[in-house]
Amino acid sequence: MTLAERFVAASGSIVGREHVRLHRNNQDAVAVRAEDDRIVLVVADGCSSAAFSEVGARLGAIWLAAHTPALADRSDEEVMREASDGLAAYLDRVLADLGPAPTAELALFTFLVAILEPGRSIVFGVGDGVVSVNGSPTILDPGPCNAPRYLAYGLFPGMAWPAPEIHHSGPTDEIDSLLIGTDGVADCLAELSIDAPFEKNPSLLGKQLVVLGERGRKLADDTSVALVRRRVT
Repeated sequence: MTLAERFVAASGSIVGREHVRLHRNNQDAVAVRAEDDRIVLVVADGCSSAAFSEVGARLGAIWLAAHTPALADRSDEEVMREASDGLAAYLDRVLADLGPAPTAELALFTFLVAILEPGRSIVFGVGDGVVSVNGSPTILDPGPCNAPRYLAYGLFPGMAWPAPEIHHSGPTDEIDSLLIGTDGVADCLAELSIDAPFEKNPSLLGKQLVVLGERGRKLADDTSVALVRRRVT
């Protein structure tokens, strides 16, 4: 049985109340790539104080979903470093190709990546967010003054590239559910139903966020989530 036959993937994203009030775009991004024996989930959160950081977040999420290397024959650290270095090089090329007007502020975003393969699964990233494995959540610290690290700091003169961190690593056979989210998920995690019939309708996760945000008045911040759950047999 392939990984895609054992697990179902779903994702959703909603703009937060504060950005609706300010007539700003959703600065989060989410991307999912599911193949027979490989599932990659990515969430990214653009810096609210930067101009158009949602551009970098979307490009980064899509790039990571497409180019994060396979786990086979690599250590967790090698996979994490190769993905982060590749993303940094990609962002550098994009900004250089756009000419002198755009700045590195376009690329200020945090990210989390989850990779599931038959043997093992890992979660890594740069910055804050939420990771939940088998219903046990970890809220990642954004740092002093709610100012998380951004990979693109390395694009600014004299600043270093922040090192990514591993947040989970273990056998895929031990996973019943794995969820990653931007920091806005912390306000609604307890109310998300990961037991919804995503097999029939993957959009249900996004609809849950709409209900919580618009009717429940829960989501002040942009909120994005991606998850995999073992299929119900």
